[in-house]
Amino acid sequence: MDNLKDRLYDKYYLDVVFYLLSLWLIFFPYPYLLIIIIVLLIPIIEIIINGLSKEGFHRIFLDDSDDKIVKAISIKTPVLALLVRVILDYNIVEYSQSIVPSIIVFSIIIIIIGFTNKMRFKFSKRNLKIYSLFVLHYLIYAWSFTIIVNCLFDASKPTLTKSKIMNKDLIRGRKYTIPEIITEKNERIKVVGSDYKNMNAEDEVLIYNFNGLFGIKWRSYQTQTPYTIIK
Repeated sequence: MDNLKDRLYDKYYLDVVFYLLSLWLIFFPYPYLLIIIIVLLIPIIEIIINGLSKEGFHRIFLDDSDDKIVKAISIKTPVLALLVRVILDYNIVEYSQSIVPSIIVFSIIIIIIGFTNKMRFKFSKRNLKIYSLFVLHYLIYAWSFTIIVNCLFDASKPTLTKSKIMNKDLIRGRKYTIPEIITEKNERIKVVGSDYKNMNAEDEVLIYNFNGLFGIKWRSYQTQTPYTIIK
């Protein structure tokens, strides 16, 4: 049984699957709901699989042959993919509303790790860096998880407001571009790239205002012409 558990953790093939699913979510997120739920679950699956190994929690970042930091594709790439989708897809009204729910989600993750993994700590300058990376990854994961679940599974009835587009803007990062419209109420709303090209100043747009599953308010949109509604 122990050998089986060790082989289960030595899962290069599974890491590759996680890696490909994460890239799929970043570059071709269809079917959106299915692929994003799968990637949301990957870090939890990683925690459980890691808990089946002899070494426990710290082995996520340690190579047991020469004690070096592992690239840990199965953790880093899903976290990055989820963060990218949050940045590109979701119009959050007040990000400060996500702090408390994210802390609660992070606490639940730590509890799951505590129940499923053998907690072994060796405090040193180098190991502190490893543990810090671990905490950082799961803080980002908890925040991304909170935002996505808050919006995707929100059953609140939206309030609709009609507004005019006053301007359009492209927010450019090093490796991404986010198309936005600016309404007459000075609301900045992310839009689909194809919609962005067809939208013009003075066009009317319907704004859907949601309360959010965790109380994190967010917006979606629909133009007067039948453009796509996104979350």
